[in-house]
Amino acid sequence: MLKFLKRLAGIQEAPPPQPRRRSKKTGVQPDYSTEPASLLPEVVEGNAHSDWKLWQDSVDSQRAPLTRPSDSQLANSPSQYDELDPFSRVRKKRDA
Repeated sequence: MLKFLKRLAGIQEAPPPQPRRRSKKTGVQPDYSTEPASLLPEVVEGNAHSDWKLWQDSVDSQRAPLTRPSDSQLANSPSQYDELDPFSRVRKKRDA
């Protein structure tokens, strides 16, 4: 029915789009088999005790020592919360 109305009004229907054709590439594809194998050294995995010891040493050298500050160090260092009174609002409400 729409085609009939379009013909009556003189509207031309657009032709259906033609499928795109792939262009033929004239360039030569690179031959990757002639490239160098790799710039990185080959990695050999091991599961011996010496391999795990080497791994543990590398982890230990990167980690900071875990020491707990003593109580005297904590008492002498000022805190950012020293000036705050957590019960100030409670006291104001109770005293009023």
